[in-house]
Amino acid sequence: MTGIMQALLGGETRAAPGTVTYTSGSGSFTVPIGVRSITYTIVGGGGGGSWGYQAAGINFGFVYPYIGGGGGSGGFKVNQTLVVVPGQVIAYSVGAGGATSGGGGYGNLAGTDGTGTTFGADSVTGGGRGVAHFDSGGGGNPYIVGYNGAAGSPNGNQGEWGTSGGESGVPALYQGGSGYGGYGNGGNGGPGNVFAGSGTAGGGGAVIISW
Repeated sequence: MTGIMQALLGGETRAAPGTVTYTSGSGSFTVPIGVRSITYTIVGGGGGGSWGYQAAGINFGFVYPYIGGGGGSGGFKVNQTLVVVPGQVIAYSVGAGGATSGGGGYGNLAGTDGTGTTFGADSVTGGGRGVAHFDSGGGGNPYIVGYNGAAGSPNGNQGEWGTSGGESGVPALYQGGSGYGGYGNGGNGGPGNVFAGSGTAGGGGAVIISW
């Protein structure tokens, strides 16, 4: 059903039901005519997965692989209800996924954090970056060196830990944390069977509005 329909009560003109999804950038949403309540979902950007790498054992003649940690998912809130008035303008900003390098660590191969998403006064945080060997990203929060990543803020999921390998670098990939609805997933960690094995970037967030 499209266009404008007549409401049954009071003869108020009301926009037809609809949904709009924003997956990048910032802007504003204008409440359609006759709409008094909306439902929204917001998802933060996922953290980038770390690269993996190989380090040669000095004087021991072996190669030691370090598999990259997966990034944490962005935090998310689902099907939130907001009372509005027709014509009301509500600002939004969609969080971006983190990159798969540039976040420090050995060779600057750690991922970078995802960024948060906002809709009006509501917000969720981005996912934490993955780090080779030492720890994963944490859903919704930056990583803490030496510890597993914190839980989502809210509802995000941490990425898997990166680990050191054995005598040979198995090309394992450590999964990023799962976001919501295909948005805000954490990036995967890179393999440790090559000198520098690329991880993947975190997924972008989203703002989904229905009326």
